[in-house]
Amino acid sequence: MAGTRMIGAADNGRNVNVRVGDLVVLQLPENPTTGYRWAVETAGSLTLVADNFAAGHAGPGGGGVRRLEWRATSPGTQDLLLLQRREWEAAGQEIARFMLSITVASR
Repeated sequence: MAGTRMIGAADNGRNVNVRVGDLVVLQLPENPTTGYRWAVETAGSLTLVADNFAAGHAGPGGGGVRRLEWRATSPGTQDLLLLQRREWEAAGQEIARFMLSITVASR
């Protein structure tokens, strides 16, 4: 049976272990009305299955949480890198980075 591994901002820079078939769920704070959004730079062989934004209760223009879900499909070490940036700005202009090393084991 596949499991779910919940990841948040506090896990930045960590190594996590999952099994093939597991779901890796990443939740990061985001305020897309500023133009800054989380962009996936690398995800190895993880398969993105969902990308959603849930607004907070701060009213119009307020922030919320970006929720990204990946399925671990093959064994090995996968590096996950996300940059919080404006898509129209040049490389290197990000305001935050999130990096995670994910070791996927066979079932």
